[in-house]
Amino acid sequence: MDTSIILQSISEEKLFSKLREIISEEINKQSRPKASQEYKTKKEVATQIRSSLPTVDRLTASGVLKGYRVGRRILYKSDEVEQSLKEIHTLKYKHS
Repeated sequence: MDTSIILQSISEEKLFSKLREIISEEINKQSRPKASQEYKTKKEVATQIRSSLPTVDRLTASGVLKGYRVGRRILYKSDEVEQSLKEIHTLKYKHS
């Protein structure tokens, strides 16, 4: 999409038309439904992060993992589970 407009040789109607077109495209991008999320059960999350079910419960209660209740089940978005994992930087030898 060409987003450059030369204002010297454009009429007011063409300018407004182009602005409407650009705004309409941006609104359509914003209002498109997001790709369907993949949800995981508590057991799948425990397997993924290699921990026990009580640990997943504790992480959910502390807010590290965000769970979504559907009836009696608690589901987790797989991308949020990945984001909750943090990289640990360790120094084998500390130089002073």
